Amino acid sequence: MKLYHLAHSTVLVALCSFSLVGCGGGSGGSTQPPPAETISVTCVDHIQIGVSAPNSYVCKATENGDTIAATFSVSDTSLATINPSTGILTPNSSATGTLTVTATFGSATPGTTTVKVVDWILYQNAGSVMVMNSDGSGQTMLLPQSAGCWYPTWSYGHLGFICGTDPTVTRSTFLMYSTDGTAAGTKGPGTLDLVAIGGLDSASFPRFSPDGKSIIFTGFKQTVVGSTTEDIEGVWTIGADGTGLIERATEPYGDGVLIENPRFSPDGKEILYQKGQYVWLMDADGGNPHQLVNTISSMAMFSPDMTKLYYISGWGGISNITSTLANADGSNPTQISSTGISVWDVSLRGNIVLWDMNTDAGQIIVASPDGSNQKTIAVGGAPSW
Repeated sequence: MKLYHLAHSTVLVALCSFSLVGCGGGSGGSTQPPPAETISVTCVDHIQIGVSAPNSYVCKATENGDTIAATFSVSDTSLATINPSTGILTPNSSATGTLTVTATFGSATPGTTTVKVVDWILYQNAGSVMVMNSDGSGQTMLLPQSAGCWYPTWSYGHLGFICGTDPTVTRSTFLMYSTDGTAAGTKGPGTLDLVAIGGLDSASFPRFSPDGKSIIFTGFKQTVVGSTTEDIEGVWTIGADGTGLIERATEPYGDGVLIENPRFSPDGKEILYQKGQYVWLMDADGGNPHQLVNTISSMAMFSPDMTKLYYISGWGGISNITSTLANADGSNPTQISSTGISVWDVSLRGNIVLWDMNTDAGQIIVASPDGSNQKTIAVGGAPSW
């Protein structure tokens, strides 16, 4: 479940006091009213401000620019609930709609902000970038195939997404878009040219960090050491502003061991990635790399609370792969899909989206966190929740 912040309204409360001064035939006068009080409310992704409240957003009230200890309420508790004192807002189930967050403070007129609770899934259909609600309704094209946006993935706040470019044209540029879930409200692209920035020969599968400040991806670079040319493939990170390109994990290209599919943990402290035919884990700075899953595995991701691990089991074709759910340390693995169905992403609420590759176009399936209640909702590929 995601929350998209649309707008906030400012309520001005003018408190005017008047003093009448007169004596005999003297002159009268009046004092100026005090500055107007301003109550303003904003709601932001909890991850962006370091608050430990998974799947929630935090609302803040200010008066004349100063944060105040307001009391919060929402207009529709079927969509979300809010802690009246902390402002932590938690969406409910998979409901979609708009609500008003109200903040009251003393005798001042309450301030409000309008928010939209959404449960969007991002995916591709015939090369076009699409968005839909988690029940399959509201299917909308955000970008046509001509945009060349491949494998789009959400930012954590769902205010934007990132994708690689069409591999038939170039493999070293990332495209970044902002969106409100409509074609008209999808703006961009911002671009990161990894050839110009760091001399990389290819860059693919980008994903935002939880705080939105970094991007992690698979990169390939050819380097010359003396008279020897080395091909290196590995996990790289770069700031969303194009600065701070760093190689986090490397492997000589051509030795048959590839490093692919990196993804930050929900708390941003670790990186899951695929090395050869196994899932590995390392610290966010590249330290402490170690194999996490001892069986053939790929495309790993943690649940939002980091107690569970999802990954694809098997190798070498559709008929050999299934989806697996295990403990965060890789223990107690359980198959949660039939053959040819791969887990592709996890929502901030914990539900999963799978991709059934047994058909030509592919089928998108949503399910409960344990893999139960699977429901096909659309045709397409590479879904991101």
